[in-house]
Amino acid sequence: MKEREVICSAPGKVLITGGYLVLDKPNGGFVVSINARFYSKIINWKESSNEKEIRIRVSSPQFHTNQDYSILFHNQKVELKSLKENQRENPYTEKTIIHCISLAREIIGDDKVKQILGEGLWITIVGDNGFYSQKETLEEKGLPLNSSSLASLPPQSPFSTSSLSSMKKTGLGSSAALVTSLSAALLSFFNLVQLPNSEDPSFSSLQRDGNVEKVKSLHFVHNVAQFCHCLAQGKIGSGFDISSAVFGSQRYVRFSPSIIQPLLSQENPSPNQVLQIVKSDWDSQSEPITLPPHFRLLLGDVSKGSNTPNMVSKVLQWKSTHHEADLLIRRLSVANDEVGYFFQNIQKISEDEDSQVFLHSLKKCAKTTADKWTDATSNPLGQKLFKLRCTFEEIRNHLRTIGKQADVEIEPAEQQQLSDETMAIPGVLISGVPGAGGYDAIFAVIFDDSAFEKVEKLWMSKGVTTLVVQEEGKGVLRESQIKSNL
Repeated sequence: MKEREVICSAPGKVLITGGYLVLDKPNGGFVVSINARFYSKIINWKESSNEKEIRIRVSSPQFHTNQDYSILFHNQKVELKSLKENQRENPYTEKTIIHCISLAREIIGDDKVKQILGEGLWITIVGDNGFYSQKETLEEKGLPLNSSSLASLPPQSPFSTSSLSSMKKTGLGSSAALVTSLSAALLSFFNLVQLPNSEDPSFSSLQRDGNVEKVKSLHFVHNVAQFCHCLAQGKIGSGFDISSAVFGSQRYVRFSPSIIQPLLSQENPSPNQVLQIVKSDWDSQSEPITLPPHFRLLLGDVSKGSNTPNMVSKVLQWKSTHHEADLLIRRLSVANDEVGYFFQNIQKISEDEDSQVFLHSLKKCAKTTADKWTDATSNPLGQKLFKLRCTFEEIRNHLRTIGKQADVEIEPAEQQQLSDETMAIPGVLISGVPGAGGYDAIFAVIFDDSAFEKVEKLWMSKGVTTLVVQEEGKGVLRESQIKSNL
């Protein structure tokens, strides 16, 4: 049998608007997919075992670990049996492997699955540097805390520790990107999906061009990855991180938790039950929205960290006990949607205008303060920029009010000051704390390259490292190789 190799990648995310509210329908959130990616590579493992045993090795070269399993096939169940004593459990990889193989058995049959598995699988998983704080690495090397130093590090740099729990993350959705890339690679390995590659157009273009097979495959990967991620976490989250990992940048509205609740409430749902749910049409919404031309996302690693689950829990408790919560949340939801609409308006202006005229209008706005943007351009661009900025400041105000009432540091004082100082730099449209807020990170959207060095200099003076990430816009991809020297 010819040796097979499948590589799939999935991007990280930055939630620009929708923090906390995206947990509930029908609230939307604007989530941007970035160029930091997780890669999952699968090949047949010929030296894995004797003829009676099919084995799987999950290799993480960045953490210097190999986890080895044998696969046990039962009538209605696939089981992974650890082959090493005290092998650390990883529910994100183990649940995904088990359920993707179970789904393959249900769809193509036991004999075909075993034929494709051969003697076993060797799965290699790596994540780009942007998912993890590199601050200590830069300090050890005596390098300045800036993007140039980060760019000098090897891709998917190995770590000195094998313990994932001791790593500081940057809040880019590493577990969602991992599960999505692994789900996509496994489903592709069993020939269950046909996914886009890096040369293919975006998800919205695939929809528009009527590429039914790839669109259908993306929805299947989405549903499988959402299920596996929820199972690994032991709860049903909003799912925006998986959705952006599959479809790319978008305005996201969550799926109804009742869709997969029946599966999570059972200890061992049958493969047929899982298949019927993951192949059904879910009610989540993913409307493609990207940053307009010449707009650039900047992300800073604050490297202090926050307890996001605890923050979310306290906000939900506040919401259930404060009578003024509903009105505040409605106002915040409207403002969140308006930011997305203004980005769409600016995108349309860029499409309708001559590209040089659009760029010239941006340059004029970058040379003046925000209160003069409306008069700086002869087209509606300046007005849209100003309204978007004002609406985003309204969002920040609402989130600070919620944080104060819920006793949660959504936008801590020092993060507020840094965001304000960032927004005062010419050429910066907005700045704030992404997602649930706290001390994980800070972001900015700039519309003129002249702002980059000034923002980085400001952030560096506060001990914040500007990450080498930017919006890519695309979701999960079939790759020809891992972009790495490992």
